[in-house]
Order: sequence, then structure tokens, then C-alpha cells
Amino acid sequence: MKTRFVLPTLLFVLGVVSGCAQPVEPPAAGGGSDDKKTPAPKEKAGQPDQLKLLIGTWKRVEHDYAGEFTREFAENGIMTDRIADRDGVRTSSVGYQLVGNVLTFSEPNPVVQSPSKHEIREGVTVSIEFLSEDKLVIITSFRTRLTPERAKQIAKLRNVPVEPLLAEVREERHPATYERVKGK
Repeated sequence: MKTRFVLPTLLFVLGVVSGCAQPVEPPAAGGGSDDKKTPAPKEKAGQPDQLKLLIGTWKRVEHDYAGEFTREFAENGIMTDRIADRDGVRTSSVGYQLVGNVLTFSEPNPVVQSPSKHEIREGVTVSIEFLSEDKLVIITSFRTRLTPERAKQIAKLRNVPVEPLLAEVREERHPATYERVKGK
């Protein structure tokens, strides 16, 4: 009889720990207070300090951009990216939620698009690898597989069955290091 209650509880806990979360709604267009329209990011039980540390403006370091890239995590659940380069200043905002160390967003990230016509991007995970008062390291993981057409081409060239090529999933991890912008 106890098994009936243990299994659902165990599945719920596994779902929370693995970072399963519903994204927050994006900010409404046209005036008004965003604080009332967008729920604040949720903290996972036992980790309120991580969300408090995340709030603020961060400058990307150790990158190949020709300009400056900053990312702001606001208390109202809105993340704003700002890129300043020779073409001017561009900003974009999206709702975010932090569950454990996984960031989820209210809108799909354009980076999720497939990197080439030969690959299908199956998923993207954005997680915090390190967070302190002054440093933030975010890891973006991409999972890709070959398109059926490309898998057939490679199978023919290698004279191997196509099924193993279709089943193969490649994962790439891309770290991004940020330093906190003081005074913001």
C-alpha cells in the first residue's frame, strides 16, 4: 500500500531535480508594469541564494566578439542581453526561470536553429556551472543528430547500415564566462 504513495512522490522529486520546469510568460507588449504581468523567477527549495546571486548585470569575458556583451537578470524574471559593437547597440529581452542550476526561457532561443542543413538540433540545455558574487559560468549544451538524407549519404560512402548513424546523438558544450558589472 505504501508503494502507491512512494512512486508518485519519487517521480515528482526526480522531475524537479532534473530541471523539468515550465517557462514563464514573456513580457506583454505595450506599457504597464512588467512586475505584475511576468512572474518573478522561481527558486528551488534550498537554493534561494543562487537566484539572489544571479540577479544583476554580467559582462561576458573571454570571447571572440568585436564588441561588448552584457546580460542582465532582473528580479521580475526578465533577462536582457545587450550587444554594443560597431553597428550600434542591440538589446533583446526574454522571461527566464531558474530551477536548480538550469535556466529555462519563455521563448525559444534563436540559437536552437540547426547549425547546418545536414544536422537536426534536438535540444538545448542552459545551465549554471559556477556562480559567485563576481563570476558566472553558463554552459549551453546542444544535442544534434544527422538528417535522414545525410545519414544515407554517409552510410553509402562507408558501406554501413544507416540505422546506427540515425541513432547517433552528438552533444556539444559551450561555456560562457561573465563578470559582474559593479554598481548596477
